[in-house]
Amino acid sequence: MLKVESLSFGHHFPLFQNVSFHCRAGEIWGILGPNGVGKTTLFRTLLGILPPLFGSVSYPWKKAELPLQVGYLPQRLTPPMGFSVWEVVEMGRFPKRG
Repeated sequence: MLKVESLSFGHHFPLFQNVSFHCRAGEIWGILGPNGVGKTTLFRTLLGILPPLFGSVSYPWKKAELPLQVGYLPQRLTPPMGFSVWEVVEMGRFPKRG
């Protein structure tokens, strides 16, 4: 289960404050909103790429195991030349396959 408790996140100032939710196994969530409101910043914070400004994010596994559970493909990625879209997506599966 993903637990988010009293999370404030942003780059230099909070975009959102005091966000709390629990996502249990088998649940599917969506984050919707217009451009520039913080959806990507939230995901980057949940993945540990950005540190929370306040609050906590916890998983049922160790942080080192996160790549085995979650795949992340940034919005702005310039893949190496010569790879197909399918090959770039498969690169996100590398931690699972070794």
